[in-house]
Amino acid sequence: MTEPEPKKEFPPEMVILSPERMLCPRHREVFAEQWPSGVPSWMAFSFARLSEDGGLLCIKETDKVERARAIEALLDIEPICCRLGGDKTFLLYRKIDRLHKGLWKRRKCQGCGRHNQLGCVYKCADANGNPIKFKHLCLWCVTHCMKKVDKNAN
Repeated sequence: MTEPEPKKEFPPEMVILSPERMLCPRHREVFAEQWPSGVPSWMAFSFARLSEDGGLLCIKETDKVERARAIEALLDIEPICCRLGGDKTFLLYRKIDRLHKGLWKRRKCQGCGRHNQLGCVYKCADANGNPIKFKHLCLWCVTHCMKKVDKNAN
C-alpha cells in the first residue's frame, strides 16, 4: 500500500489569493462561461496594479507573515476588483482580452444598447433575488453600471 503524499503547505509569508479575494461576484461573472480562462492573468495583473497604485500602503506590518495575513484580511473585506474601481478594472479586462482572444465576444449590449461591444453572457439577481440573465452585457456596463450582487445570487 502506498502512503498518501504529504499535504503541500504554502510558506507562511505567502499571500493566498483566492478568487473571492480577487473578484467580487459581479466582476467574477464575466469569467464564468470559460472559467478559469483569463483568471490567472487577472490575478497577476490586478494584484500588481493594486500594489503599484499604493492600494496596500495601509498595511503597516513589517513582519512578512503578519503582513501576508493583513493583506488577506484587507482583501476579505473588499476584493481587488472593487479596490481598483471601475475604470482600472475595465482596462484590466481589456488587457486580458488581448492575451486571451475569444474569452469575450463583440455584440450589442443589452445594458447600454451600444453595438459591437466586448462582453459576455451575464447572470445575476434582482433586489428580490429573482434571476436575471443578459444574453450579452458589455464589460463597461459590468464595471460601471451594475450594482454589486449578493455572493449567493449567481
